[in-house]
Order: sequence, then structure tokens, then C-alpha cells
Amino acid sequence: MKWRRQASILCLLLVAGLIAYGLWLGRVDRSQNGPIRAAAERYGVDRALVKAVVWRESKFNPAVRGRAQEIGLMQLQEAAAQEWADAEHITSFEHTHCFDPATNTMAGAPLPVTAR
Repeated sequence: MKWRRQASILCLLLVAGLIAYGLWLGRVDRSQNGPIRAAAERYGVDRALVKAVVWRESKFNPAVRGRAQEIGLMQLQEAAAQEWADAEHITSFEHTHCFDPATNTMAGAPLPVTAR
């Protein structure tokens, strides 16, 4: 009988852990909704597309760095980020500004003119 009780407790702990993990994943998934929505609306891009790129590139972690010096949610390289800043007439732009989720999604959301 003792092993049944232990097995029941273990199952309850496992279920509770899975529920907690699911809740955590949902929170992470929604953590960047504001910047994603703002960038999608600003540039007329589907919000799901922006969110998919953010998930694929950084798993919603705004502090991530890539091997080729890409940074932030959308893993932007310096040249691409600077091109966006120039097009938006943003003076004194630095690549490190792309660690800010709002800046990063704004810089990464516009599609090249040839792709539209």
C-alpha cells in the first residue's frame, strides 16, 4: 500500500509540474506581444509573421546574441539595423539599441521593397 501512495504523490507532482511548465511557456509566449503588435501595425505586416520570426530567432529572449553579432528578439545584424534607422531618420542610432524589444521588432518587421 505504501508504494501506491508514493506513486500517487509522484503522479500528482508530475501533473502539477506539467501544468506549471505550460503556464510558464504561455507567459513567455505572450511576453513580447506589445512590441510585436506595434511593429506589425506600423509596417502593415501580419502579427503572426512577426511573432513567428521572434520565436524562431530568439524564443522571445530580448537579450540573446548570435554568433555573427546579431542581437535581440529578431537577431538583427548591425547593417540591417542601421539601414532601418537611416530609413526612419533616427540619428545617433547604435546597434545595442536593438536589445530593446520595441526597437528590435520595429527594425526587424519591415520587409524589403522587393519582397512586397
